[in-house]
Amino acid sequence: MFFANRYFSFRWIYFPSFRRVTWLCISFFSLLFPVITWAGSWNLDGVYIITREQWWADESIRYKSTYGDQSNPNTSTEPKDPNTKNSQISSVRSTYMKMNFPNDWRYDKTVNTLNGELLIYPDQINNHKTKIIVHHTATTYDQSWGPAEILKSLKQIYKYHTIDRNFGDIGYNFLIDHLGNIYEGRAGGEWTAGMHASYNNVATIGISLLGNFENYSPTQAQVNALTDLITALSKKYNIDPAGSEFYFSPTTTSPYIVAKKLPTIVGHKDVAATACPGKLFYPLLPSIRTEVKNRLSGQTPKQVTIYNLQPQHPEEQTTNAKTTTKETTSFGEVQAPKTTTSSTSKKTFSEKLANLQRKNPWLLVQVRDLVRSRYKGTLPKATNLSQKMLKTITLAEAKQLVQTSLVDVLLYELTTKYTEFHLQCEHLCTVHYQAKKADSSTSLSASDVKIQFKGWTILLTVGSDTFSVDHVTVQDTQDTALVTISNYSRASYAGIPWNTFRGKLSFYTDTYMTVEGKKVTGPLVKNTLSFSDYMKWVVETNDQETLEKNKVMALIAKNYALFYLDKSAGNIHPSIPAGSAYTAIDSPEMFQKYVGAGAEKTLTKRYEALEATKNQIVLYDWILPILPYFSCSAGFTLSAQEKRGWTDTPWLRSVYDFGGCKEFAGHGVGLAGQWAEWFAKQGMKAEQILQWYYPGVELVSL
Repeated sequence: MFFANRYFSFRWIYFPSFRRVTWLCISFFSLLFPVITWAGSWNLDGVYIITREQWWADESIRYKSTYGDQSNPNTSTEPKDPNTKNSQISSVRSTYMKMNFPNDWRYDKTVNTLNGELLIYPDQINNHKTKIIVHHTATTYDQSWGPAEILKSLKQIYKYHTIDRNFGDIGYNFLIDHLGNIYEGRAGGEWTAGMHASYNNVATIGISLLGNFENYSPTQAQVNALTDLITALSKKYNIDPAGSEFYFSPTTTSPYIVAKKLPTIVGHKDVAATACPGKLFYPLLPSIRTEVKNRLSGQTPKQVTIYNLQPQHPEEQTTNAKTTTKETTSFGEVQAPKTTTSSTSKKTFSEKLANLQRKNPWLLVQVRDLVRSRYKGTLPKATNLSQKMLKTITLAEAKQLVQTSLVDVLLYELTTKYTEFHLQCEHLCTVHYQAKKADSSTSLSASDVKIQFKGWTILLTVGSDTFSVDHVTVQDTQDTALVTISNYSRASYAGIPWNTFRGKLSFYTDTYMTVEGKKVTGPLVKNTLSFSDYMKWVVETNDQETLEKNKVMALIAKNYALFYLDKSAGNIHPSIPAGSAYTAIDSPEMFQKYVGAGAEKTLTKRYEALEATKNQIVLYDWILPILPYFSCSAGFTLSAQEKRGWTDTPWLRSVYDFGGCKEFAGHGVGLAGQWAEWFAKQGMKAEQILQWYYPGVELVSL
């Protein structure tokens, strides 16, 4: 299915010396354009599709404005042949099909434009697929090719079908390369009627394997991917792989078309005068039908072997013994570890990733470097090297911090955008303040409190009395009860106010840093609370995401906060000026997204994740590592040394990422949250996701 090092963007790729047990996860097109599409968007269970956008299909060659009518495409999905010259013959044939086989001749929808451009050939949609036709491309193709050559071949087929053959697009719905990657062919996926088998395009799905199987066999990876894809399509459209359907071919006598029953999964040669899909592939079709049927009935997936057709390349030959071979990939030659090749048991997604990391670290580096090559000269280069871990925090010290520490949180938006604060307590407010020029502080109780910032002056109003003060704190008489800032408008996406806090609210003068990096001295607002309460309301994920992703974010948010909690240790956050009396900031652009106790009403899965991880912590060589995270990568993460100049954080290395955005959303170091969720959906556990993005870390008990 796919390959990666931060969401790798890939497909599982079969490497011969490992057989199916140890398929590798690598989609070479994510190397060139690192964005992966999970085929769940097509509702195709268990497969990944590399979209047209990902393989850079130039949609403009489908526009009339690009080529006008020079391609003179047909108005039906059936290519013209000598028997259709007579319009009467065509009309008789059409009427016969509409009356007797309507699903094989009608469309549910026709799309004539794309991006505001009129298409040379409309996308004709049929949502009632009943059969599958398998092809080979019969093009020049070398099974030693790497991603660049595969991409070139794919684009040549696209242009040939679209312009030279007058098909208006690729004729096939899907194509599969020798590495087992599956590509979206004709725009729209399998719903769109293809141009791959005359008179049989509407209700069929056309799948073509890249290569010419009159001359050599398909690779095992191609056959594996084809079997997976046909299984998913059969499940989606309720196609019985052991059943039969009508297929059609033209004749010279009325009704000028003949129907014959064939299996639901056939080769092109079954419905046309052609050798396609090749003599060295066609004999596999009965075994593929049987395997798909077995999978749909719930049996354990097995591999449809290709070795009974002809000898394969030396690296593809298998035995039932343990062997050590060299395997050749498009990245070069690597030494494969000893492995038992006789097993065909299905491994989980996470087990395959583990195999990839453990057995092929060299390959990970090569893939990442290919993706990074898109950014030649534009990647950051830290000019000043430095030590980040000024004070190492041991497991015992981290445990002590968790159990006893208070967190002082700068409420950045309140500090920088508000000058007046209306406070109400759940029971009664306890107010401590020190008046200007006073030698001691004063305490009082009140139901409503108003505080104003007037330049450097802080005004406290309780009832009808107003005081000019240097410092004021407000807390409910019951220490952990709620304090609400009623005029604070921050809210969740669901509209639930995030204007309530537990613990103590302080209003005083201090030095803080702006988002732009400017130091400011003036009045600010701070929330002081226990470490456990602080962690409850750090909102780095949401309830729509998986529990495992929530666990991951709970753990790395805990590590991040602990690393900076004890400022005397010397681990100073760059957005917190030295000497400032706070240790965290509620701004995600600067520190972490802390939202206060209002999150109690919006986040339930978060609390389940916190409960599951409350006695766990992430360590590297038994010290607390700093674990930065960000939103989305460009297909790979950055090392801390290249981005920040840190020389003592070996777990913050550049890794390949499964999907990625077109550009970085965030600083690029550590875990990319958007695609960590995808890992979780594939069944990976929190610890496995952490070890992907922070190689070498481990999860231990406090």
